[in-house]
Amino acid sequence: MPKLKTTPRVGSPDDPRLKSNAIRARKHNMVREEILASATKLFADRGFRAVSLEEIAAELGYGKSSIYYYYNSKDDLLWGVYEYISDRYMTEAKKIFEMPKSSAVQMSSLIRMHVLFLAENKEWTTVFFRDISELPADRQTDVRGIIVRYNWFFKSVYQQGVERGEFKPLSPEIAVNAILGACNWMVNWFDPKRGHSAHDIADQFIKIFAEGYVMRRE
Repeated sequence: MPKLKTTPRVGSPDDPRLKSNAIRARKHNMVREEILASATKLFADRGFRAVSLEEIAAELGYGKSSIYYYYNSKDDLLWGVYEYISDRYMTEAKKIFEMPKSSAVQMSSLIRMHVLFLAENKEWTTVFFRDISELPADRQTDVRGIIVRYNWFFKSVYQQGVERGEFKPLSPEIAVNAILGACNWMVNWFDPKRGHSAHDIADQFIKIFAEGYVMRRE
């Protein structure tokens, strides 16, 4: 007896309308990310104020109206950079903080994550640190709050390390500001063509922060 063809139930995983909507949503997000990446490169190279929406569109072969379909303004694009960077840094820091590892392993992992992400996303990070003043006052406050929450993971790990006897009893705030200050300055000098990879730099930073640079003599 031949099988009867059944029509997918509305709202079921096989509903073609749901599949079509999912495809459209993916395409929409891909174009948004493409526009944001292109804008970030131009912002990093030339500065936020020197770049126009027309130039961002032209870089991608789009019309200006296409940009407006995905972003309300150039300011909206700039905020997109901060959202992208913040989300990824915070997500990874939280994962590391929740690892059932020693404080030393957690701190090394945080430093490595920070260095590698900065190196792999240099243009994004350049805009993040350099162009905060281009954001509206309320957005600047939001970014500073994000930075405080991100730094909290490092400070908490350091404090735990002190309490566990793994780290020297130094001020977590000073220790973390020194660590992140050194890491963040990489955005001004890191160049993989100079012969040091991001992994090499992360290894040396971890060694310096954990052991110092003075040779200990037995």
